[in-house]
Amino acid sequence: MTVAYLGVGANLGHPVEQLQRARTLLNRHFAIQFIQSSSIYSSFPVGGAGLCNTGQSMYVNAVWQIHTSLSASRLLSVLNELELKLGRKRLRGSKNMARPLDLDILLYGKQRINTKNLIVPHPRLHLRRFVLEPLAEIASGLTVPGVGVVQYLAQQNLILVQAVKLLHYSTSLTPSK
Repeated sequence: MTVAYLGVGANLGHPVEQLQRARTLLNRHFAIQFIQSSSIYSSFPVGGAGLCNTGQSMYVNAVWQIHTSLSASRLLSVLNELELKLGRKRLRGSKNMARPLDLDILLYGKQRINTKNLIVPHPRLHLRRFVLEPLAEIASGLTVPGVGVVQYLAQQNLILVQAVKLLHYSTSLTPSK
């Protein structure tokens, strides 16, 4: 089994409920075991070079730790299928668009992966407070391959200007089968 960390977010519909539903469905997969979730945070949408895209609603974000026997590419396929099932439409050139669900592989074991469809560690993980803050909550001592320790990355001045607000403590979300 491989430990993986997933970045999860939503800003359309009922975002917190979308995350809960995604978590429930993901936990039902035979090759995925849900381990823990960070609290849920709120943040502005990313637009352009890290600027707020004010035409969108606020995002809710969390990080989930899972164990999986799936390969990284198969896990990505499962996540993409789940996004589609819960209403996401993938359009060419739709980067940083509003969405009912966004599931990203942040880390997959200690592996570094660079394929056409998947880059791990997530290439912008270290630049996004809405990822680093929840990741630091559940795995502060974790080392991001080629980048650094999560705790220290989360304290960098570069990302401290990004507004992130705690919405729900993780104990309010329990996985169900």
